Amino acid sequence: MEINTLKRLRGERGMKIKELAKQSGVSIATISAIENNKRKAQIATLGNLARALDVPLNALLEFLDTGGPDRGRIRHL
Repeated sequence: MEINTLKRLRGERGMKIKELAKQSGVSIATISAIENNKRKAQIATLGNLARALDVPLNALLEFLDTGGPDRGRIRHL
């Protein structure tokens, strides 16, 4: 199984999820949902995470919520 990019970047920096939440202003629950591929995020959230991780925003664009009827949620078929 391939590790989620956000989780990998956080791990490479030796950051606990609680530390990333504090530095980014994004809740632990939201970060966890993104890392577990259960949720997509708005561009502002990704920007906050990117700044806290010191990576370019485009490193996290795979998690961008592009809208639609299930906005923010990943549908499992």
